[in-house]
Amino acid sequence: MTLDELKRESGLVMAALKAQIEVLNGVATPVCMLHWPLNPGKKLQRTILAAAARMGEWMRFPLPGQLLDSGDAKRVYFGIVRDIVQDTGADGVIFGTDIWGARVTEEGRKHGEREFSRHVDRGFEWLVKKGWAVRTMLINVTAQSKNDVLLMQHEYQRTGGGQVQWLHDTETHSFPQDEFRGRQKMFGDLSEENLGEPPRDSPAEEHQKGGRNAKRRRKA
Repeated sequence: MTLDELKRESGLVMAALKAQIEVLNGVATPVCMLHWPLNPGKKLQRTILAAAARMGEWMRFPLPGQLLDSGDAKRVYFGIVRDIVQDTGADGVIFGTDIWGARVTEEGRKHGEREFSRHVDRGFEWLVKKGWAVRTMLINVTAQSKNDVLLMQHEYQRTGGGQVQWLHDTETHSFPQDEFRGRQKMFGDLSEENLGEPPRDSPAEEHQKGGRNAKRRRKA
């Protein structure tokens, strides 16, 4: 799976999602697609996907939009897709969604990318309230192979009468898979830290799961 192949398919996904936004009055169906090489080896032959997958072609995988409203649900879903990728030898994955985004402000940049990313799970409302970001609407496409990651985003806003106004141009960034972090990471070093998950039994994990011990301490 080459970077050019990722760009070609990601462009098609982006165009399809934008068309849905314009035609269906702001409703776009999330996309998950997997790709297997022409010679996937023995891995795929041992799975129930063997009868459905087409070697050398992209195949759609279900992505219910309701899951995207829950951080825990997204964590589980991306974990399932990650297991399928690892178990079957898939060599390409694309996620395409209509999402709320956060455009970093000058105030947010003062705190650095690491500090900004650390607070993303607290929600955009927190970031906006702190003045670190401006809430935006985005079509977001994340494509990746074992070696490369391609991110495509196009910002838009809704106007009167159900019209959609596309802002700026589609932004496209590519970088090595080794530099990619977060729940959508499907290849490479899949340790918890690289998946956006805090180390097990750490204070950060406790906070992410609700900080029950911290609540008990406050009540004591």
